[in-house]
Amino acid sequence: MKLKWMGSMQKLTQKWTDDRHRKIEREAYYLWEQDGKPHGKSDDYWFLARQKLRREAVRWILWEFLPCRLIWEKVVPPKEPTRKPYSTFILWVLGIHFTAFGIASARYEARKDALETRLTVVVTQLGTESRKRALERAVQIQRSPTPINPEIFPKFWTPYISLFGSEIPNREIVAEVKDLLATEKDDLANLSLWWIDLSGANLLEANLEGASLGNANLKGTTLGLANLKDAELVLANLEGANLALANLRGVNLIRTNLKEVDLTWANLKGVNLILTNLKGANLNGADLREAENLPVEQVKQACFWRRAKFDADFLTQLYNTSDPNPLPDCSRWNADFQH
Repeated sequence: MKLKWMGSMQKLTQKWTDDRHRKIEREAYYLWEQDGKPHGKSDDYWFLARQKLRREAVRWILWEFLPCRLIWEKVVPPKEPTRKPYSTFILWVLGIHFTAFGIASARYEARKDALETRLTVVVTQLGTESRKRALERAVQIQRSPTPINPEIFPKFWTPYISLFGSEIPNREIVAEVKDLLATEKDDLANLSLWWIDLSGANLLEANLEGASLGNANLKGTTLGLANLKDAELVLANLEGANLALANLRGVNLIRTNLKEVDLTWANLKGVNLILTNLKGANLNGADLREAENLPVEQVKQACFWRRAKFDADFLTQLYNTSDPNPLPDCSRWNADFQH
């Protein structure tokens, strides 16, 4: 089907090219005749004909296709009414576009305002006994999809994507919930925060003990000195996060992305690390004793693992396993820790 469509397009393009060449040839011959058929000037007349047809095409687009003639004759009425019909194509296109933008914009604002109202209710409940449920509702509000914010220009296609395309979480609502959780970071223990987006948030010294953060987006999040004891981080994305001196004892890190995470002096005792990505992570001083399903190959992909703490048997496995080729890039970390 695709090849058939491409073949049809090629035929149409070739037909248009052939028709254009014939028009240029006819116009060049006409100009050559007007000048008395001079010898050896065929290329010159071909060029002149092509330039003339281009100017006429531009004039037609500006004067006839666009509503310039209509506007001009409204400002300066002609002495004799023209019989040639006006081109109103662009007016129709603009009318449809502005209408689509108006509908999409109203729809977007209505959905966003509804989420803002719900979030305001959450904030008012933070000082009540319903605080925990209110914060969990904030996560649901953050995940609620909305149409994209339409733009009339220059992204003229966005109103139609907003009306007919897939909906996604609203960026402004996502940012507001991040700020709310960062404000309440001292007491986020035992909360259900599945699928939360806290990427880039400042959660320094946050209390997330026992919190459920499965599938959470914690990319680039600052979690230094945070208490994540017994938290659930299955399938969470912690790439580039700062977990220096964090308490991760007993955390479930199955299939968690810890790529290039700073785990300097972090407490990882008893963590479950099956299928965890540790590539480029900083393990300087990290305590990984009693860790479950600790993959030798992944540890060898981490930085400064020789300065981390492991059970004696696992440490023997590490030293008996060949280093990866190539070695992990640890240039992002402090050169003083290099081994």
